[in-house]
Amino acid sequence: MKKENNLNVNFKKMFSSNKRLTRILFGMKDELLLVTKTLSNYERNGNRHGVIFMARETDTGRMQKIIIDAIYGEPNSTQVKDLTYGIGTDCDKRIIFYTLENPGYTKNEYRYEHEMVNGFTKVNNDCGVETFVVNVSLNSDKNRKYTAEVYPDENRTTLIKKLPTKQEFDQAAFGIFYNYSSDWRNPHHIEHPENWFDNYWHLIFQDISFRYPIWTESGLSIQGVSKSEIGDINLKWFMDNKIELLKKFFDNREININTLPSGRNIMEIKLWDKPISYFAKTSIKNKERIAEAIRGYDSVTFEFLDNLFERQMPDKEVLKDLGYFPGLAFMDLDKEISA
Repeated sequence: MKKENNLNVNFKKMFSSNKRLTRILFGMKDELLLVTKTLSNYERNGNRHGVIFMARETDTGRMQKIIIDAIYGEPNSTQVKDLTYGIGTDCDKRIIFYTLENPGYTKNEYRYEHEMVNGFTKVNNDCGVETFVVNVSLNSDKNRKYTAEVYPDENRTTLIKKLPTKQEFDQAAFGIFYNYSSDWRNPHHIEHPENWFDNYWHLIFQDISFRYPIWTESGLSIQGVSKSEIGDINLKWFMDNKIELLKKFFDNREININTLPSGRNIMEIKLWDKPISYFAKTSIKNKERIAEAIRGYDSVTFEFLDNLFERQMPDKEVLKDLGYFPGLAFMDLDKEISA
């Protein structure tokens, strides 16, 4: 990156006064906002500049708290996360700037990162959390041009109305990696961010919904959730009569059954003790490794459940010619990531 004085787009300079900030809002066609006070400026990772300020609506007099987070390079989902759950959580308007005009700008390592930015921003707006993604470029006269890629859209319809939690954000991010691992591509998943928050597969047998992967702060697991009284009866029978088979397939992992607030029963098999925040904080390379490892046990689990419930094989036949969850699977993954 060149020195700041030689930058084609200089965010630090753009954010240096109320007058310059008002000019930015005017350039974004927000002519009815007048910046009255800069609250704070910040820098992160050497390529991000941010500013938080107050602006008055000139027609109503109402005050707005606004944050602009700008990056020299391609935008990333960490910016959305910070503005939604971190530094920008109490702001009325959140704006992500990015520019590709400067030499040596930062390129995203993950191929779907920009789609994640736009998708999470759309979800924010669906839930009434006003967020923009704006490309800052230069026109032929070397004047700045602001092109909004994502913005609040009153005409967009979606089932999501409540802002996902920070953990649900992390789970959805994992779901992107999981659905686009090297040996699997879900061609339409990335196009529908409203579906990112239901990213596990589930198979229903005898009114029991088996779900995987379920990843929370408590760890990674597979669940069997009863859907009715019949499901409760079948789940109890399953635990009473098939527990040894389960332990054999899942290599003696911890198996628990509990009651949900709805009164339905849930069986949980713990596969890995790492919390979802472990995934959120690790590198892109490690995220891809983890997603591929977890995806790798899909088919063998499908077949195990199908043999047991759909084909109703005798116990001694269920595991015949079938793989299993090796006891050291995730321990080996830990070592690979730490190396």
